[in-house]
Amino acid sequence: MSDSETSTTPALPRNEYTIGWVCALSTELTAATAMLDSEHELPSNPPGDKNVYTLGSIGKHNIVVACLPKGKQGTTSAAVVATQMLESFSSIRFGLMIGVGGGIPTKDHDIRLGDVVVSTPTSMFPGVVQLDLGKAIEGGGFERIGSLNNPPNIFRLDSMEDILFASDDITKTVERKPRDDVKVHYGLIASGNKVIKDAILRDRINGNLNHHALCVEMEAAGLMDNFPCLVIRGICDYADSYKNDDWQGYAAATAAAFAKELLSIIPASDVEQMEGIKIIASKISEISEGVKKIHQGQERHARNEILEWLTPVNYDAQHHEHLSKRRPDSGKWLLEHPNFQQLLNGDEKTLLCQGNPGAGKTILTSAVIDHLQHWQSSRDTPKIKVSLAFIYFDFIRKESQRTIDVLASLVKQLVRAKPCLPTAVEDLQKKYKSIPASSRSDKDIKKFSEALKHLISDRSTKTFIVIDALDESQDSNNFLENIFTVLKDTEAKLFATTRPTGGVKEQFKSGLFLDISASTEDVKDYIHGRLPEFTVLSDENDDIREELKVCLKREIVTQISSAIDGIFLLAKFHVDSLLTKTTLDQIRKTLQDLPRGPEAYKQAYEKTIIRIRGQPSEHQQLAKRTLQWLACAAREITALELRHALAIRDDSSSLPSEEVLESTNFVVKVCMGLVLVEGESRVIRLLHHTALEYLQENMVCLWSLEDSETVETRLLPPKSSKCAMQEVHQGIAKVCIKYLSFEVIRSSLTPDNYYTLESLDVYPFLEYTIYHWARHWREGFNEMSLPVSMVETITIFLGNEMVVTLIDEFDDHEFYATQSAEEMTILQFVAFFGLTSMIDACLNDGHDIHATTRAGENALWFALVRKHEDTSKALLRRGAKEAFIVTDEELWSSLGFAIYNGMGVAADLLRDDNFGAIINPEAKVCTHHEDWVCSCYFMFPLLVAAQVGDLKMTKMLLQRGAKPHAGNNSSINGPVEAEALIMAVEGGYEDVVECLLQADGSAVNAVDKCFRMPLYWAINVSRWSTANVLLRFGGKLYGAGTDSDPGLPANVSLINGQPSSIRFWGLDSMPVDISK
Repeated sequence: MSDSETSTTPALPRNEYTIGWVCALSTELTAATAMLDSEHELPSNPPGDKNVYTLGSIGKHNIVVACLPKGKQGTTSAAVVATQMLESFSSIRFGLMIGVGGGIPTKDHDIRLGDVVVSTPTSMFPGVVQLDLGKAIEGGGFERIGSLNNPPNIFRLDSMEDILFASDDITKTVERKPRDDVKVHYGLIASGNKVIKDAILRDRINGNLNHHALCVEMEAAGLMDNFPCLVIRGICDYADSYKNDDWQGYAAATAAAFAKELLSIIPASDVEQMEGIKIIASKISEISEGVKKIHQGQERHARNEILEWLTPVNYDAQHHEHLSKRRPDSGKWLLEHPNFQQLLNGDEKTLLCQGNPGAGKTILTSAVIDHLQHWQSSRDTPKIKVSLAFIYFDFIRKESQRTIDVLASLVKQLVRAKPCLPTAVEDLQKKYKSIPASSRSDKDIKKFSEALKHLISDRSTKTFIVIDALDESQDSNNFLENIFTVLKDTEAKLFATTRPTGGVKEQFKSGLFLDISASTEDVKDYIHGRLPEFTVLSDENDDIREELKVCLKREIVTQISSAIDGIFLLAKFHVDSLLTKTTLDQIRKTLQDLPRGPEAYKQAYEKTIIRIRGQPSEHQQLAKRTLQWLACAAREITALELRHALAIRDDSSSLPSEEVLESTNFVVKVCMGLVLVEGESRVIRLLHHTALEYLQENMVCLWSLEDSETVETRLLPPKSSKCAMQEVHQGIAKVCIKYLSFEVIRSSLTPDNYYTLESLDVYPFLEYTIYHWARHWREGFNEMSLPVSMVETITIFLGNEMVVTLIDEFDDHEFYATQSAEEMTILQFVAFFGLTSMIDACLNDGHDIHATTRAGENALWFALVRKHEDTSKALLRRGAKEAFIVTDEELWSSLGFAIYNGMGVAADLLRDDNFGAIINPEAKVCTHHEDWVCSCYFMFPLLVAAQVGDLKMTKMLLQRGAKPHAGNNSSINGPVEAEALIMAVEGGYEDVVECLLQADGSAVNAVDKCFRMPLYWAINVSRWSTANVLLRFGGKLYGAGTDSDPGLPANVSLINGQPSSIRFWGLDSMPVDISK
């Protein structure tokens, strides 16, 4: 009987089946079934066995064939199928894993499409090696995570080595000597859970396995340890980017044919003598558990990757830092307050707590979070779960606390509490995976808000969001607007603290409010806790009678608690000032003179500065430089970074050695309580936001530390605070430039030697200098005429090839068209870094303001990309011209990009005839890309203004002649009318939509290439209010003349099947009839 003529016989007892045949694809199942000499009728499956079997025989071997569920390839699925097979057919002695794989051709192994690879142990490896392929993308990596069991001994036959099969047709896809036969190769098979479509990765796998690997596949690793089997793979591709399914059927057939031929030479009696399933049955539960653990480990790894991608910021350390400063039972009054209890258990959704600076809001917030965490565990029930996410806004962390960053952090915290990753977060990561957290922009806020809303929309979970110090947020209005949008129609609740600022309170509108001030009991408890620090009042001091010490301790507690007026921080200052006193009389006089009222903070800080002045000169200078750095740093800095910064002096010629670095504890000590170091992060910072405010407003006070001979206590006012701040930034900028100019740094930052910042972590201060030297330079020098020496210094600095690397570090922007900073001129560097006061020096030195890179970028373009307003305006005043740049098949003008970035200079550009002339897409555009620019999508200024919802620029552009009906007409995208209107409609910018329609009402029914009108797009993205604006101007869904029905928007339904009755539902649930 031929292979194609398979007979059917009655079912046999299950214990007569001795061979299990597993395949992964339907193509492989077809090939396996075709190899059976006869098929057997199927008995019903035992409970719990979801496999679909084909039973039959080849010769005297009775065989069970099972295929993995459709779309469930991989080691885990294979293990599940095999486990269920063994439970249902307990007499199986060994298995066959027969199917297709990707060949690894080398000079030693002439592997062709259609060839067969058989798993065979080598001297170093068993037949199959399991890999964790990770991200199997072009150039990606992998790791070998285990070696697996050898094939059954029965298959180790010398007669297997040279088996060849005739081939009807060989397709040659590479230039190799033609071969008319299918060849069988014996060697190592690499198995993992990812499809390999990358020749580089394929060859890297082979190299890691000492060039023994012949094939890669996805299922065998799930079987080899506990389902003894031989793996046979027909080669259907070369695991490269040309991977396709053309050869799958043929390769599956050759592998199955080899398996049949192999079984024909193995006596059935030998198989029956092999150990049966009973011997390995005890392992099955261990197998399942092992597979489960592997799967869980992979999921955990993928989950952690996504969490880290969301944001590397973790607020847990800050929370524990604040909570550690809370004394037992402090803040109990807040937790028991009716308003807080109503937030927990009532219908109110928000509680805003307002308190003056230093009132203890942050410590109280830590108490609330701690309470909610314990309340959370006690309240979790099968019916209702409690989840919590919190943010501590902090004046030193503004760089990582943009609205988009905070939303990402809230998402991360809520996801951590979920047993598995929500689909909304997986989708978010897929869309934004290539964009690092630091490069996200306000345009991404909407998607992250939607993900957050999805996480808290589950009504079986009550979510609490806790936000501390809203007043320290970069943009509290924007953040709160998004949070309130997210909270709407959910069960989530918000607890927040802020200073008494009208803007924040107005955002809350309704809800619960509570004024916060330090309670007398909490303050007294705090002071009592610090009394042991008084040396003069200690029990060891026998010189003072005990009754005097007790009396004075009582007086300290009473006087301080009555003087602070609800400001906890003042209690700390007052205690600190008393600790320096050496007699009872000094303590009493200080108590009588405690600062009170609105000026209390200022007086407290002034007294602290005076205490600093009481130290030796070197200590004063160290304190001065430390406070200057912490008051003006561009971001939070670690103690190690600060130690290196403090060690750089005017005469430094090389990196500081460990011997010259100041000790952190000494730096803190000389600042007399104004500086602290966070425990886990080792961030060094000012004591409180009020300390930053005081120093920034009174930086001049530090100049009183210049003259160590001065003994008077009044603070000297020799310079204005602004000038003093500029001088500090100048000093910091010089330190950064000097650090970057050290030979060891310059040589490390050349394009040839530079790899990543992480590889240069031996230089702790490097990351700060790379990212922030220019900011300090701008703050210090941009409003002054530069001395010749400074011009020379910065010119030499910008002329170093190291600056190319600095540019590349910033080169994460989608609007850089140039491929290398090596093309840039000194003036373009100046514009890129925003060094406005250097422009005239460059022009006087002969640099061309109109010079461009090969991509067409001029100095003005780089200033616009980096959002340097002053530099852009200065270049414009000096005659800078328009630039047109093509990036990602989009054509951008300087004017359009200024609008996109929301820059004030956009209005100046529009008023300039050189820039305002080309504002409509049909205008002639001269660029460096004239041969192909016509095919690009022109982001014309009105389109950009509508995209970002800029009403002011929209009006100005219309006044200058921009056409509301205009649109691109490229060969790629087809004709589209009124693109600006459609963009404003999709963005939901009602005011811009109305403005455009008032200028040209006919645009309301402009059509795209599918004859869809703006109203269609409004409904499609659920912009109901915008749709009503369009309806008022006569908007329709479709235009006439369409040859095919483009269909209705996804969220529009037909009522009674009649198009004339189309309705959509607004947010207020009122139906709006658009049949007219």
